[in-house]
Amino acid sequence: MQILKRALHILAHFYMVASLHTGLAVVALYVVAQAHLGQSWTVERAVHIGAGTVIAYNGLRYGALLWRKKSSPLFWTIRALMLVLLLLWGVMVYRQNNTPILNWILGMAAVALYPWLRRWGVLKIFWVSGVVTFTTVFLGSSVPVEQTRLHAVAWIHFVYICAMMLPFEIYDSAHDPAELRTLPQRIGIPWTKRFGYFLGVVFVVLVFLNHDLHKLWAAISIAVLTVGAIYKTQPHQSKTFTAFWVEALPMVWAGLVYGFGG
Repeated sequence: MQILKRALHILAHFYMVASLHTGLAVVALYVVAQAHLGQSWTVERAVHIGAGTVIAYNGLRYGALLWRKKSSPLFWTIRALMLVLLLLWGVMVYRQNNTPILNWILGMAAVALYPWLRRWGVLKIFWVSGVVTFTTVFLGSSVPVEQTRLHAVAWIHFVYICAMMLPFEIYDSAHDPAELRTLPQRIGIPWTKRFGYFLGVVFVVLVFLNHDLHKLWAAISIAVLTVGAIYKTQPHQSKTFTAFWVEALPMVWAGLVYGFGG
């Protein structure tokens, strides 16, 4: 029993530090986006988006540390995982030749610009939300979609992701250098939370205007959960709350959308 517990602990730790949880969260957003667009999501594109997310996020998260010759066994394992995912991502790009190459170039350029834009801390949530929206809505769409609907869904997801990121910004405000001037550092935590509540309302209104009743109930449910997470988040609390529970909200949203008949 102790061996099993130890093995489960190691797997759970690797799942988090290797950013697999983040990858699944972005895949869940892709699945929800396809439901909003009236399309079916595909395993191939889900794997493609998930693999690309893990590669990009780990590259930004660990940087040069990941490729040092003298690395811990954990970093060697993450390195091996990224190489496998990179191969898988390349295969998926080749197989999905219906996505314009310019879109992939724009997506990769947006990720590459993040470390530079990070210096302007207040831009972080909007830039990341834009990149994730572009990936899950525009790159995720496998067939042509009417542009008005495509942009409406993009705004829904952009607003939601901005709101979902606020707990991370609140937690990080106690650990980020003051010169970054992130949103909570600029306007304070109470006003950051109020901004999150406002985004929650805007998000529900946008879904309502999209005329999908079952998706509206899913949106109301996930908005309540997200606003509750924003309300509960404090700068000095367990990182597990944001790193695991808050980041799991897109998976809950996907379950709600399909549970309400998506």
